Amino acid sequence: MTKFSTLIEEVADESNHTLSAVLLKSKLLAARMRSRKFRNWVDAELNRYPDVDSLPEYRIIYPRLLADFWGRFGARTKNVPLSLTDFPQNVKDFVERHCFLENIGEIEAMLDTDSQTFHRHFGIEIVQLIRSGPCVRVSGQEMQSIQAIFTKSSVRGVLHAIRTRLLDFLIELRETYPELENDPDAINNVSVSEVSRLVDRVIYSNCTIFEKQSGDLHMGDKYETGQAGAVGPHAIAHGNTFNQLWIQNAGDIDLHKLAADLESLVGAMKERASEPEHQIAIGNVEAARQCAENGDGAKALEYLKAAGKWTLNVARDIGVGVAAAAISLTFGA
Repeated sequence: MTKFSTLIEEVADESNHTLSAVLLKSKLLAARMRSRKFRNWVDAELNRYPDVDSLPEYRIIYPRLLADFWGRFGARTKNVPLSLTDFPQNVKDFVERHCFLENIGEIEAMLDTDSQTFHRHFGIEIVQLIRSGPCVRVSGQEMQSIQAIFTKSSVRGVLHAIRTRLLDFLIELRETYPELENDPDAINNVSVSEVSRLVDRVIYSNCTIFEKQSGDLHMGDKYETGQAGAVGPHAIAHGNTFNQLWIQNAGDIDLHKLAADLESLVGAMKERASEPEHQIAIGNVEAARQCAENGDGAKALEYLKAAGKWTLNVARDIGVGVAAAAISLTFGA
């Protein structure tokens, strides 16, 4: 049995082999086949897609849209279904679609959270834009927030689509070159043009690559789980701000010490949490700790920004100085 045959079996065995693992092995396969097109696809799945322009349609879902309205004397109407039928297409595309640009590891990590739902909260710019247009109204109240909600099953669906396309590609390649089953050197004889043809026909089958339109929106939002806190920023959030912030301050922040401080901070926050928002903050700090342990300072700062001022107050109260300094740093971002 060749490594190629083993790879097919592992791709098909969803219970015992993660998509990240089989894609890493597929990257080695692409290198041996000298197929730039297949390797580019594998790299994009492993590392993240650079922008919506290059994103395959199987990574795009359409969540439910809900709006909250507030009025005088504490009046509030929550979770009102929102339709954007009469809005311009670029607005509809931005709000109605959720684009998974994240790498496979980040998407798989979403399945490890306790929450069954995920919430994408839109920034005030979008709220102002939608409430000024032809949308649902609540008498005497004004729209204050919009969120898109999708479930863990939608995340599984995205991962399943990627795994299925990879498996179909490998099976068709084996049907074209049956010697791949038994001859480990047969991979060197595979035609690069044939591999490219299979990538187009099988991996990108029935798949639209969305083109960027003039007037596309680039406004910030926040992406959270229902209970466990932020899993990752939406693909078009302003991540460059935190990259620049980290570059400017990396010499002043010891990531090893920051990770240790954040571990202590999470424990203290769990003891003091009394509001739903506190659970979200805890999830952000835990995500920041993991980023710090992995050496990703910019991403750690991004999560700490989302954790908010309650987190900073707890950090100062328990005396975790590196964490408190890092959180304070993000308030200007």
